[in-house]
Amino acid sequence: MIVKSISYLTVVGLFMAVLTACESVDNFNPFSDTKSGPPMCPTIKFLKDADEITVYKSGAGKDLRDIIFEAELTGFKGECEYVGNNGIHTKVVLTLQLGLDITRGPAEKTRSVKLSYFVAIPDFFPKPEGKVSFNRVVIFPQERNSITLLDEAIKIVIPLNKNRRGPQTKVLVGFELTKSQLEFNRQRIRNRGLRK
Repeated sequence: MIVKSISYLTVVGLFMAVLTACESVDNFNPFSDTKSGPPMCPTIKFLKDADEITVYKSGAGKDLRDIIFEAELTGFKGECEYVGNNGIHTKVVLTLQLGLDITRGPAEKTRSVKLSYFVAIPDFFPKPEGKVSFNRVVIFPQERNSITLLDEAIKIVIPLNKNRRGPQTKVLVGFELTKSQLEFNRQRIRNRGLRK
């Protein structure tokens, strides 16, 4: 059983980051001049229209003073571990910590906000086990309305077979959005494109 580590990555461009590995002494066969090791980790991708969320006060307009909070997925760190025998892997276990930037808005009167994000594997769609949601409560320190944090670690177990190998498996991450929040993000992306 070999664990591959990854370092913190900032997600830019296509909002895609790939888990990379560092080799350990265990990856080398002392009786051969070739080295072997586990496959590359699955690809992690932040959905570009679900990597940000703006939450407005219920029943209010879309004015700046109506914002409860805004949050953005900024990167991740973690590792993957292939499980199996004799080079035949039956599953890969991902351990991820997501980076978040969160800003408290004028409409939030407390020091805490609730947010949800998901991790999904398109290969399993539309089966419900292909997506899992994580709920978080974020508490802002006194005198601070903006924080950057690395969330607690989450584990994702992906079963493998001859048709689903680890490196080819895509893992998608995004915020749980309402229909109006998703449309808001898409409109913002379109507006950014017009400004270029």
